[in-house]
Amino acid sequence: MFAFRIRITMSDGSSGRCTGLFATACAAVRTVLSNFPGAVSVSAICLRGGA
Repeated sequence: MFAFRIRITMSDGSSGRCTGLFATACAAVRTVLSNFPGAVSVSAICLRGGA
C-alpha cells in the first residue's frame, strides 16, 4: 500500500484534498470517483514509494 494525496474538483468549482492508502494510483482515482460521482477532475499523487 502506498500513501496518495488526492485532489478532487467538483462540477460546481468546489474542491478538496485528502490523503489515503491505496495499492495503485488507479485504485485511488477509481475509489474517489465512486465516492464523488460528480467530480470533474481527480488527481492522485504518490507521497512515497513507487506506484
